[in-house]
Amino acid sequence: MKRLSNFRKYGAVGILFTLLLMLAAAPAQEKNWLEQRVQKLQKELNLTAEQTGQVRQILEYNQQQAQKEREENQGNPEALLNVAKARREVVDQQIKNLLSAEQYAKYQEISKNAPGEEMVLRLSERLNLTEEQTVQVEKILLSAREEMQKLRENASGDRSRNRDQLRSLMEKQDKQIEALLTDEQKKIYGEIKKERREEMRRRMQGERARRDQ
Repeated sequence: MKRLSNFRKYGAVGILFTLLLMLAAAPAQEKNWLEQRVQKLQKELNLTAEQTGQVRQILEYNQQQAQKEREENQGNPEALLNVAKARREVVDQQIKNLLSAEQYAKYQEISKNAPGEEMVLRLSERLNLTEEQTVQVEKILLSAREEMQKLRENASGDRSRNRDQLRSLMEKQDKQIEALLTDEQKKIYGEIKKERREEMRRRMQGERARRDQ
């Protein structure tokens, strides 16, 4: 299995995600995952057969370019993030050119609810994940994002209860990710969780300070 070296550290809890992970000459599992993405877009955007084929070609090429970028920018995560951002902008424009205004508006909404490439990049950089691990982590983050959205939609006025539900969701996500990791990766992930708790604590202190003003 190929190893990925330039990915990212996990940030704070309420992050909005953007669309698209990457694939290049990858295992069948990843190809199936990409095809699921295409089918999801086909269904939710009501794509024609021609649009679907063109979207598939764009995403496949995107995956190939992403793999090439990773290989060329090993040891330089900032450079990787910069070229990945530029590539995503090109992909977004290519897809926009295929869609009607209504379809593109829906595509942008879908994009907001998917785990972002940059997030997965940074987390995988810290943990040195394999291709297979990266795909599985992305799926876990997507599921957590969907559950988080449901929590927001059904949130009550009880802040303590809302916090407990969010904490429970994060603990579930952490356990799922940790189940994929080696012992060494788990140690690093423990550091990431500590950093996340510190960030949440600072945010809560900032919110209290604003309320007290």
